[in-house]
Amino acid sequence: MPAQVRVYDATLRGARPAGNTGAVDIARRLASVGVVTIEAGYPASGNQAAEAVRRVAEAIRACEVAALARCVPEEIDAAADAVEPAAQPVIHVFMDAGQAGDIGRAAQARAAVVRMIERGVARARARVPIVQFSVESAAAIERPFLKQCVETAVLAGARRIGLGGVSGPAGSDAYAALIGDIVRFVDRDVTVSASCHGNQAIAGTVAAIAAGARQIEVAAGSGGELPRLDAIAEAVAATVGGMPGFAGCAQAAGEIARLLEPSHATPWRWGAMPESAATAIRPAAAVEVAFL
Repeated sequence: MPAQVRVYDATLRGARPAGNTGAVDIARRLASVGVVTIEAGYPASGNQAAEAVRRVAEAIRACEVAALARCVPEEIDAAADAVEPAAQPVIHVFMDAGQAGDIGRAAQARAAVVRMIERGVARARARVPIVQFSVESAAAIERPFLKQCVETAVLAGARRIGLGGVSGPAGSDAYAALIGDIVRFVDRDVTVSASCHGNQAIAGTVAAIAAGARQIEVAAGSGGELPRLDAIAEAVAATVGGMPGFAGCAQAAGEIARLLEPSHATPWRWGAMPESAATAIRPAAAVEVAFL
């Protein structure tokens, strides 16, 4: 039976629609090709962002709509308010690099981080049925403490765990090892999500699927560092030999790119993929994948 992989799209996290085109148009196009979760934005960044998230939440009924928030009560409340109209609301709570950097080596500092995670996830879970907890630069955190953070989030109600990472020539191998370790650590009903950035993002994402990640974070048409939705689909097709249920994503990504401001629209070219990335994803060929 093929591995079932969820697609979480973060195009609207930082992208700005061009002209009079709204975020709702982009969200509808994403939903039409089978994206399972659409992250509609970061409501705490301002009233305009919060309103954009709310409009997407009101318009999209066929898939989940998520709002982003740090482990800060005010940001979690803003996210919850914005996604309240959604048929399937999600709050994506994350610990950013600054918060992670405060950990240090002192037990007191680490205890404060654990409390922050516990309270933040519980606060989000009290407002929505699905909470994802993510850690930026997860590989930079000592593994035992990272596992403590993950366990705390799961016990507080998070059902999805996102791990940010991948940089450098050997990044995809180390990232796959991290994903595999956390997959084995959490319960079977907890989904581990791959959030890869930088020039190894494609290789890292496909390697993460092979290691057990069952959600991947992409950005269709975005100029950000997350891998393009169509790039991942083509990479999986090249290594696995098929991508059931996701055949229209390349066309959709191109259409979405045209809906974004030029600075946020990055065209995908398979030929531009570094050979190092192509080499790194080949071991994933043993994994049969079907996108949800």
